[in-house]
Amino acid sequence: MTTSAPALFRFDNALRRRAEHAEEQVHLTPGYVLEPVRKALGGRIELDPCTTPDNPVGADRFFALPDDGASRP
Repeated sequence: MTTSAPALFRFDNALRRRAEHAEEQVHLTPGYVLEPVRKALGGRIELDPCTTPDNPVGADRFFALPDDGASRP
């Protein structure tokens, strides 16, 4: 796998930002990011430390609120 190729996509956080008063502040990783990651990892993602209870990434293991995946080993 080469890392010298230019990025095909750039994130525009201004488009993803929600107002502070919005009911939901969930920002899930878009499919165009997940698919190359899955391919690089052999077709599966083992851990998603911050997702929603329905596990849209399809990770083998995941944490969703109220669990804090960032505090886990």
